[in-house]
Amino acid sequence: MLTAQRRAARRWLLLQERWFSRLLARHQADPPRPEQARFQQNYGPDGDVYFTAAGVDILVGLIVGLPQHCWLESRGAACRWQW
Repeated sequence: MLTAQRRAARRWLLLQERWFSRLLARHQADPPRPEQARFQQNYGPDGDVYFTAAGVDILVGLIVGLPQHCWLESRGAACRWQW
């Protein structure tokens, strides 16, 4: 049975965030190591899910944003600021 927090995590996460958080959950050690237990104590039962989601968002931002920035720099568009 899903808890309220798990349902909220399922509803609020984007598709790629759900995929990577499920992947992380599959690869976690059973039983949890002391550092995992400490992290769960500090950030709650879904803290690892949200932390993974934040990391995935950073990764997606780099994958999308870096080529766009390089393309704009090559065209000289990123340097033209109009104050």
